[in-house]
Amino acid sequence: MDILSDALLALKIKNLMIGMFNLSAPWGFYTKNDNVGMSYTALDQSVWVTFENANAVELYQGDSIILPRGGLLSIASNRDAQLSRIEDVWQTTFSQGFDGFDRYPPGSYNETSWGGGGEISHLMGMIFEIEQTTRGALFDALPNFILLRKYECPHFQTIKQALLSIVAEENNLVSGEYALKNNLSEALLRSQLRAHVLQTNYSSGIIAAIKDAFLHRALLAIHREPQKKWTVATLAEKAGLSRTAFSERFRKTLGDTPMNYTHSYRMQLAVSLLKDTKMSIEQIAHKLGYSSDRIFRAHFNRVYRLSPSHYRKLT
Repeated sequence: MDILSDALLALKIKNLMIGMFNLSAPWGFYTKNDNVGMSYTALDQSVWVTFENANAVELYQGDSIILPRGGLLSIASNRDAQLSRIEDVWQTTFSQGFDGFDRYPPGSYNETSWGGGGEISHLMGMIFEIEQTTRGALFDALPNFILLRKYECPHFQTIKQALLSIVAEENNLVSGEYALKNNLSEALLRSQLRAHVLQTNYSSGIIAAIKDAFLHRALLAIHREPQKKWTVATLAEKAGLSRTAFSERFRKTLGDTPMNYTHSYRMQLAVSLLKDTKMSIEQIAHKLGYSSDRIFRAHFNRVYRLSPSHYRKLT
């Protein structure tokens, strides 16, 4: 598996809901969600979006925005439209407004009609949460506001169409629809993040490292064999650089040492294995290359401030 796929799959999407907005001009709303990600796509008419009071950006048909960490966002039919709270918009769908993910299964779909009675705009939105312990270097490297033009994310249109066809079956209560909608919604989000990574030039961080031919080879070796007793020298050999050149290039790009990155990646895998498998602590320690489960437990506790067993109970 390539590193980008590995990083995208490592993002555990804990909660995700889909919304279709049928908005009649003039209309405008604002929302502020901290630590809850958002994504909106203009399906036909152009709309105006403003993030954290920055300059407004016009979205055309098929364009999307993603806010990985949430924040203050306004969307409107034109720059001068009066803005309402999104809670007021939701009143037409949720009798008491949206009050969190707990009451809704993953992949839940809701449709809202609202506005001033003029020309209709269709907007597709997603709100999501990514588990804190799985965010990792890729998530940390993402900006707070991502703009994707339609031509930058060709796979999105195909996945979106498949999702909308499942949504059309909603009234038929088709068995298994939530599973399909949830998986397709996750695929939509990952396709957007992938498109951003592929289209954007980064000077530092994991995304820059993935695109660096030398560092990519070393990272691929770590990801393919995390249990191996890697050293700076053996990773430099994989990269095709001298030990000094490799260390300097790695630190300059990733802001960390090769060994720290290796240990962090092992911890990321440990979290997934504790949550998603029934492997014993001893088996996980062995799989990740630790010489004893005692050393693994100590390292895990140092990173997450709790034992592997306690973490497993919490999840």
